Amino acid sequence: MHRLYECWCGGENYDGARPCNFDWVKHLREECEKYNVTFCFIETGTVFIKDSKTYLMPKK
Repeated sequence: MHRLYECWCGGENYDGARPCNFDWVKHLREECEKYNVTFCFIETGTVFIKDSKTYLMPKK
């Protein structure tokens, strides 16, 4: 059996990027905490959803 030690997540940063929903990020963090896995949220991406509001971030 393999063990997961680290989980990184973040939004996409390019034309046609899929939305990154903060509710999903929070759920993933809770799952990592439950199984004692290090969690890193690295960036929102260019399309970020939080509290039912969509934020469009400028590209890098």
